Amino acid sequence: MKLKNLLSYLIVSLLAFVFLVPILMLVIMAFKPNTIVTNPLAFGFSLENFFRLFEMGFGVNIYNSLVIAVITVFLTTALGTIAGYFSSRFPHGATFYQRFMFTLRIIPPSAFMIGIFYLVAYQLGGYDTWWGMVLPMTALQTPLVFLIIKPFFDGISRELDEAALVDGCSYFQVFTKIILPVAKNGILVGMFFSFIYTYYDFATALVVIGSEWKTVTLALAGLKTQRIIRWGELFAGAFIATIPIIVISIIFNKYIIRGLLISTKG
Repeated sequence: MKLKNLLSYLIVSLLAFVFLVPILMLVIMAFKPNTIVTNPLAFGFSLENFFRLFEMGFGVNIYNSLVIAVITVFLTTALGTIAGYFSSRFPHGATFYQRFMFTLRIIPPSAFMIGIFYLVAYQLGGYDTWWGMVLPMTALQTPLVFLIIKPFFDGISRELDEAALVDGCSYFQVFTKIILPVAKNGILVGMFFSFIYTYYDFATALVVIGSEWKTVTLALAGLKTQRIIRWGELFAGAFIATIPIIVISIIFNKYIIRGLLISTKG
């Protein structure tokens, strides 16, 4: 038994090491002086990379990404939650709808890029606007949120709905005051993944975003040109870009893990 526990600890430690090494290297390289950033054997500490990065307007890029991600999370959570609830409680046609959502999710987003560019940029005039980015991201991420949240609604007994209806609640009150609080773990998981995929999206931003609403991913890609790669600023920008996800993961860690476990069982 002790040998089994030892092997488990060794495997977990090895996996943790594999995942943490790239993050540690990112932090070290971000704070290195630009003159030695490409030398793995040289060490130093400097904030010059961050100063230069923000002089190039990286703070605005972070703001743009956060605005787009927050609005998209709100829309995808609302649509995915409503669709998941009604698909769970009114199963007529739900199997087809669920398969349709799953199909939309597994299709590579790049397959929609030409259509998105034509519809959003030219037909709707949404090129280089926040809503021009929010619309396609909402369409792309709502199936994911739906597929994550629906198993939570399936796991909630329908007797809870029926008891509330008998007590005089409307369907809207049942949904908002009873079902949503019970399914909060699943909703938080859906919001978490929707935020990640939107905040770090590159393909859609490359198609519909120009210079005014440039996001974090586009700004980082712009640090690499044909003539030069700004390694110091690139590492510093990547480090800053990971901070929102780390903060969210720490704050909602308990709920996200619990939600993922329930979703896997479902």
